[in-house]
Amino acid sequence: MAGSLFSVFGLLAALHERNATGKRRQVEVAMLDSLISMQGDLSQIYFVTGQSPRPVGTQHPSIVPYGSFPTSDGHVIVACLTDRFWQNFARSLDREHLIEDPQFSLYEQRMENRDTLNQIIIERMSRDTSEYWLARLSDFDVPNAPILSVGDALEQPHALARGLVETVNHPTEGKMRLVRGPIRFDGEDPSAATAPSLLGQDTQSILKATLGYSDEEIKNFSTTGAIP
Repeated sequence: MAGSLFSVFGLLAALHERNATGKRRQVEVAMLDSLISMQGDLSQIYFVTGQSPRPVGTQHPSIVPYGSFPTSDGHVIVACLTDRFWQNFARSLDREHLIEDPQFSLYEQRMENRDTLNQIIIERMSRDTSEYWLARLSDFDVPNAPILSVGDALEQPHALARGLVETVNHPTEGKMRLVRGPIRFDGEDPSAATAPSLLGQDTQSILKATLGYSDEEIKNFSTTGAIP
């Protein structure tokens, strides 16, 4: 998927350059290169420190507190991206004293005492439900989100309101649900999805209408076994 995305970026850039200058390019994208690129700031952490970032699960390697915390009936993601969010979070926990605590008052200190701070957060958040914390964190202006299963993500109100899931009719399988593309132009929804084609269903139309082959040429393709 990463290779495909970067391929689109490269192709569009090359087309734009060709339209502007007439110069053509050969675009090369490797899957390994794409995945290395998507490491983002993790690579820079290694270059600067000489140490590979250690696995931290849902936690962030350089922001504390940030990650998934257990509630009484699930988990909630909290993202304290700034000191203001951290201070709001401490207030939402009814632990306002942590703001001035020398172990946690500054970013560097929270990094050094990550495990201690996380235990304090877990002890408090595990007493109440996810629903309680999602509402409370929002009230205190703390970035937060529920952890959803794939099914929950697809069925959530936001996804449905955005029209991300639509139903098509497949000629042999009947009704089939698909995820609609995410790109919109001028606020318009993408074109309606179509069911996956059957094997060979579009061969004739693509060869003739899109690629410009004649009926005789298409017949020869079939005779020689080039197409079914």
